[in-house]
Amino acid sequence: IEENIEWFTFKQRFFNSSIIPSTPLTKVHFSSVMSEEDPKEDAEFEGKSLFAEADLTLSGESKLTENIKFYFGPNDYRIMKDIAKTEGVTDFSDNVYLGWKVFSVINKWLVIPLFRFLEGFNLNYGIIILILVIVIKMLLFPIAYKSYLSMAKMKELKPEIEAIKERIGDDQMALQQEQMKLYKQVGVSPISGCIPMVLQMPIFLALFNFFPNFIELRHESFLWATDLSSYDSLISWEGFPIPFLGNHISIFTVLMTISTIAYTYYNNQMNAAAQQGPMKMMGYLMPVVFFFVLNDFAAGLTWYYFVSNLITITQQKVASSFIDKDKIRLKMEENKKAYVADNAGGEKKSSFRQRLEDAQKAKVEAAKNKKK
Repeated sequence: IEENIEWFTFKQRFFNSSIIPSTPLTKVHFSSVMSEEDPKEDAEFEGKSLFAEADLTLSGESKLTENIKFYFGPNDYRIMKDIAKTEGVTDFSDNVYLGWKVFSVINKWLVIPLFRFLEGFNLNYGIIILILVIVIKMLLFPIAYKSYLSMAKMKELKPEIEAIKERIGDDQMALQQEQMKLYKQVGVSPISGCIPMVLQMPIFLALFNFFPNFIELRHESFLWATDLSSYDSLISWEGFPIPFLGNHISIFTVLMTISTIAYTYYNNQMNAAAQQGPMKMMGYLMPVVFFFVLNDFAAGLTWYYFVSNLITITQQKVASSFIDKDKIRLKMEENKKAYVADNAGGEKKSSFRQRLEDAQKAKVEAAKNKKK
């Protein structure tokens, strides 16, 4: 590295060895050498030796004094922040990886302060995670409610959508056009139910980086999990590992997968648009894929996702009981009448929609000519 650096670290997952000189280091060269010994078949990490060489800038004085401070210890976010402040070095807290910038901001300003507050009550960390889910779900409920309201509207349109399918048949292009026309008439957007869920994704991904790297969860047990920072291995076996699965099955990951499939099924019953085409099958396939991906991840993470799914289903059921379906239907009928009145002399189309329809017509004509 040609530019000067304020500090450098040899870092493992939960611990690091750092050097902080009083003056910046120049021409730093890092290297790593893998161990020549073959790792065991079930080893999680291979042996690696790390090396660093750096130049100190000499002032030319007859006496050289250089203060170099060393840190050997845990990747504790509080300690890393304190060192950055007391030693006047930047980004030392990056020793605790909290994800990309947008996700690390959520972890630093929402998740970690809330986690620290709950720690003060001396609760089990599994219970802290449970409360963390409840608090975050309460904060996000106004956004989620808009999604539930949109799905209720789509459910009310299900009979009309089924009638369109029966009338149009297998012409997917015409079917899509008729559905979009219906949505516009009643004032419903099929993607409005997805937008609130997309807005929640940054928190979902922030926690994906938080739980595996938060040292406070290391060796903390909850239910059958002996270490919330690693996977639970209540079901494990010796010998040949199963491809994509390994030598264990994480129970929390199984529960997360089942609850995600249950949520997908319930969501499909609520949202008519979600039941169309291959996307319906994709909704059931993705939780199974994530089972294999998350089977080796922290039990704290999969426990969080499992509880989050249960609370989401509960919120959706409760919210649905308070949504006035008759009022929704009445409002959509009013929108349809207003739409017909506004377009009595011909439907007014935006330039974008006109271009889209022209492109669809051109595509249909090209398909017909190809058949000829």
